[in-house]
Amino acid sequence: MNSEIVSVGTEILLGEVVNTNASYLSERLAELGINCFYHTVVGDNRERMKLTIKKALNRSDLIILTGGLGPTYDDITKELVSEVMDEPLVFDENILKEIKNMFIKTGRIMTENNKRQAYVFENGYILKNHKGTAPGLILEKNDKVIILLPGPPKELIPMFEEQVFPYLMRFNDLTLRSKHVYLHGIGESQVESMFKEIMEEYTNPTLATYSDENGLYLRITASGQSEYECFEKIDSLIKVIKRQLTDYIYSVDIPKLEDAFKSKVPSGFRLFVFESNTDGRLLHRLSDVMVEGRYLKKINEEKRMILMLEGMLDQYDMLVGLMRLESGSFLYSIRYQDHKIVEEVDFDRGYRNDESEIYRRATSHVIKVMFDLVVI
Repeated sequence: MNSEIVSVGTEILLGEVVNTNASYLSERLAELGINCFYHTVVGDNRERMKLTIKKALNRSDLIILTGGLGPTYDDITKELVSEVMDEPLVFDENILKEIKNMFIKTGRIMTENNKRQAYVFENGYILKNHKGTAPGLILEKNDKVIILLPGPPKELIPMFEEQVFPYLMRFNDLTLRSKHVYLHGIGESQVESMFKEIMEEYTNPTLATYSDENGLYLRITASGQSEYECFEKIDSLIKVIKRQLTDYIYSVDIPKLEDAFKSKVPSGFRLFVFESNTDGRLLHRLSDVMVEGRYLKKINEEKRMILMLEGMLDQYDMLVGLMRLESGSFLYSIRYQDHKIVEEVDFDRGYRNDESEIYRRATSHVIKVMFDLVVI
C-alpha cells in the first residue's frame, strides 16, 4: 500500500506553524510497512485543495489529510473530499452531543458554527476526538482509503494511536506490538538526548517519546512474525531503558501513577491521607487505594498537619499529608516504616495560570515518593 500525507493550512505555508504531524505520521506508517511517497502542503484555497486531493487519489492508495476540520469558514477539508469522492455528508446528532459535552467540560461557550463539525460521511467511519471538538473520519471508496485528522498534534496523535493505527494494521501481514514505559520527574528533552541514537537509527523496534494527561512516556513498537518475536525485541530495549532511567520509571503499561502505586502495595494496606487547601486532589487520585482520608478546607499551621499524622502512627501502614501554603508552594509529609519525609516544593514555576496542571504535578510528585518508598 502506497500512501500520501496532505497537510492543510495556510499557516504551514507561511512558516507560522511547524509541520510536525507529517514526520510523526510518516514514522508510524513506516512501522506498519506502508510506503509514504509524498508529503504535500496546501493552503486553505478551495480550488488548490481540490486539485491536490485529486492528484493524491491518482497516485496513492491511502491519503491522510490533516487540518481543515474546524468550525470556521476556511475549514473545508471535509466538504471538498465529499465533493471529489461524490460522498454525501450527513448530520450526526451523537457527534453534536459530544461536541456540546466538550464545551461544557472545558467551560467554554459553543457557537452556532461548531455544528458544522457534526457533519460526517454517510458511508464512512467516525474517529472520536477526546481532546477537541473535530471528529476524524475514514472513507473507503473506489479502492481508496481517505483518512481525515484534526490539525492540532494534541488531538491528532491520540486519535491516530488509539483508532487509526489499529485500523491500518489490517493492511499489514506482520504482527505489531507496543509497550509503554511511564516516567516521572524527568523532562522530554532530557530523555530524547539520552536516547537520540536509538530514536534515529532503530527501525525495529522503534522508540518515541510522548506525553498526555498522565505525563511523559516512551512507546516501544516492534514488528515480527509472531507476538513472541515482537515482545522479545521490545523487552530487550526496555532493559536498556531501565538501566538509564531507573529512578524515573514507575511502570510499564500502567499509565496512572496511582494505579502503579496500588499495584505495589499488599492486600489490606492501611493508608491515611490528610489534605488541606488543595481541593482534595490527592484524596481523589488515591480513592481506590486508601482506607481512610480527611480533607480540611483551610489549615495555616504546618506543625498541626505533621502533629496530626504523628498521632496516628500505630494505626496505619503509611501516613501522608499534603497542604498548599499561602505562598503557593506545597508542603507534604510521609511516614512509612522507618522513613520520615517532610518537604516543601514549588510547582508554580511555568504554570502560574494553569491551576489544574500545578495540582497534577504536586500530587504526582507525592504519589511518586510514596511509590518509591513502597518499592524500596
